[in-house]
Amino acid sequence: LWSVQTQATYVNSPSSLFQLQLGFDRQDAGADPYAYSSVWFGGGYQQDLPLGFSAGVQSSYFLTRYDSVLPAFGKIRDDETVMLAFSLLNRRMAYHGFTPRFGYVFTNQNSNIPIYKFNRNQFQIGLTSVF
Repeated sequence: LWSVQTQATYVNSPSSLFQLQLGFDRQDAGADPYAYSSVWFGGGYQQDLPLGFSAGVQSSYFLTRYDSVLPAFGKIRDDETVMLAFSLLNRRMAYHGFTPRFGYVFTNQNSNIPIYKFNRNQFQIGLTSVF
């Protein structure tokens, strides 16, 4: 798998920023029906809030086309994926430089092969730090 991406960031103020992203992914596989190329773009906004909170929202759109016919379905797989993510953390809640981060990601994938269509809701808990 190899990936190329570019990102533009506009710092609106010391407490907010906008980002735009564009990327291309290529995955080679031992069998062509599982190799693909994907182009994607997205954007996001982050804002520092009162009381040490920071919130972010990001959306992404992916177009993925596989290289060859998937024998079980008799067609080349084409997917279209939309993602929407939200994150929240509090910079004042730090332990040894790490801050808990909470997130939610909604994914909707459409495919020309129905078995690959899905909606997914992910709830994330993690740690973040600035190095």
